Amino acid sequence: ANLEKKDAAVWTANQDVEQRSADLLQLHHAFLNPKEVIPFVTLLESTARQHQVSLSIESASINTEAKDRRQGVFDMTVTGPFASIAAFLTHIEHVPYFTDITRFSLANSPNNQLQAELQVSVLAL
Repeated sequence: ANLEKKDAAVWTANQDVEQRSADLLQLHHAFLNPKEVIPFVTLLESTARQHQVSLSIESASINTEAKDRRQGVFDMTVTGPFASIAAFLTHIEHVPYFTDITRFSLANSPNNQLQAELQVSVLAL
């Protein structure tokens, strides 16, 4: 009986460790890794294709000096119909990273579509 209780306790502890490991991994992936920016850029590009907008990333910088707020900052231009730009922005707000659209402007582009200029900040490790 005592051995069965210990077995059950070990099994429960194992389950807790597995769950917490999965939670930590998911949390780890919610932050931008300054050494691995390509997956985030790829996500932006695939989201643009999915919503049929043109995406141009003008600049990307990673601030790792500030210990209290490390972040990646991406300045970009998105061009397309209003509904597509809106869908792109909604998708960006719900990606599995801690993102914030810190600047946004919308204007007509030369080819009679809308052009959104935005800055997206992503919390980094």
